[in-house]
Amino acid sequence: MSKVIGIDYGKKRIGIAISDIDQKIAFPLKTVENNKPIQILKKIIENEKVASIVVGVPINLDGSNTDATEMCF
Repeated sequence: MSKVIGIDYGKKRIGIAISDIDQKIAFPLKTVENNKPIQILKKIIENEKVASIVVGVPINLDGSNTDATEMCF
């Protein structure tokens, strides 16, 4: 199997997590400033042999959208 990257998108920073090779456990990898995330993600994808990316969609506890929800689509 290959690894999966998880992205927690924010206006100022982006949190990146990566799974183990069996895709059972995710580990925090790094937090990056939201000014050039594509270059950093490209490097991680190449180095870690990532097969897919999961983007977390921020929602309120009641299920309604937040100010950041639309930025993830």
